[in-house]
Amino acid sequence: GAPVRITGFRGLEEDRPGYIVFGLDLSGSMDTELEAVRAAVLQFAETFRFRGRKTRIGLVTFSDQVVSSHRPSLMAGDFRRWIAQLPASAGGAGEDGTHAMIKGASMPFAHDAERVFIMLTDESLQMNQGGRSALKLGDGTTAICDRLNRGALCFQRCKTARCRCQCAMKLG
Repeated sequence: GAPVRITGFRGLEEDRPGYIVFGLDLSGSMDTELEAVRAAVLQFAETFRFRGRKTRIGLVTFSDQVVSSHRPSLMAGDFRRWIAQLPASAGGAGEDGTHAMIKGASMPFAHDAERVFIMLTDESLQMNQGGRSALKLGDGTTAICDRLNRGALCFQRCKTARCRCQCAMKLG
């Protein structure tokens, strides 16, 4: 696809802690984009360090299953090392982005933190056995729809960021 540049991030200078977890697709179809993705996420992370925002950055990599998971860290060197150590490809098809999102959402966060999950993939959201297991679903069809509907209703009632975070925690 075409390169995309993140030009702003609302609340960049806010004082509350921030937690950003990147979900990176390492499937074979991402081979040609992986170097550009590495550069973009490193530049994005550097923006927070440069601005002095205390932001912990984590990483979940996936293909047809979750490949690796790194809890959010304040140490910029940790994130750079994780990105540098990414394999060229983890192969697989039928990327399990759902499992990656659940893995990212289940990481420990400060109660007052701003939580963001950014997924970089070339596929639509898919769910394999890992995602179904993480959601504790059998066949997944009815149960996931019910869970997502309850989450959507929760978000509609919210007026504050704290309330929306609580809704997100109920989903994850």
